[in-house]
Amino acid sequence: MAQDRIVVGVDGSPDSLNALRWAAGYAKVTGLGLEVICAYDAAFPDPYSGTVLVQADEIEHIAKESLQHILSEAELDGINVEAVARAGHAPVVLLEAAKGASLLVVGSRGHGALSSMLVGSTSRAVLHHPPCPVVVVPPSS
Repeated sequence: MAQDRIVVGVDGSPDSLNALRWAAGYAKVTGLGLEVICAYDAAFPDPYSGTVLVQADEIEHIAKESLQHILSEAELDGINVEAVARAGHAPVVLLEAAKGASLLVVGSRGHGALSSMLVGSTSRAVLHHPPCPVVVVPPSS
């Protein structure tokens, strides 16, 4: 996709859903498409033994199911949406996806079913060297 899109990071937390809803509203007004990204760690090792507790394909499956649930929670009718579950550290994944985008949108905090996707520091991390303008959507009151 080219600069005709908004990249939005989601993890299922209330703040990421607010970010998705904000991005969807902006997309409707501007006619831009949405690239919805759910970043996830490819492995969950046991912190004591280092043994991988959940296999990568299981994690990917969970991330894709989570992404479909997240998309069902937002009003996305009439918007060109590409949804992707991508392995990697959330800030890195989002900044890479945002290259050439019109806008990157994230929630101010996250904590979805899959840890390490958009947890607090992600919104700060994407602000340091963004490839496009960034919107950090605050929590709803």
